[in-house]
Amino acid sequence: MQPYKVVKKRKRKKVETKKDQEGFRMRISIKPTQNLIEVKEIYIYNQDLKSIALKKQFQVVLRRLFKMAMVCDETASDGDYKIVLSEIERAKHVLKDKYAHEKNMKEYRDFFKHLAFLQKEVEDKYVYQKQLKEMLYYEQKEERGMRR
Repeated sequence: MQPYKVVKKRKRKKVETKKDQEGFRMRISIKPTQNLIEVKEIYIYNQDLKSIALKKQFQVVLRRLFKMAMVCDETASDGDYKIVLSEIERAKHVLKDKYAHEKNMKEYRDFFKHLAFLQKEVEDKYVYQKQLKEMLYYEQKEERGMRR
């Protein structure tokens, strides 16, 4: 018993599934060549394949966010930190909204933990940078006062 079947009507191919099955939709772009059909999206019903696909998608997002977080150092401005923190929040909201039906999957929980860890690290860096700037400001102020 297959969970899907391909139906061809009027030179258009369509995949039909049972209505009670819940699949994971992935958008892909494969350019059609001769004797191949054009595929824009696929639905994954197998739990193992679902977890592999989710893990790959989460890794791509995490890699992008980690790169953004690594750019934030002593020379970064307050706006840079706020942009990174807003991107992390956006990723959390997308995770909650788009993948809410996958809450019991290990990959979902791991990704959420990674996002929380990354957010904490960026916030700590931001606080440390603010304290460092403040300390430098007061040191410079004292040096100017001693010169007089």
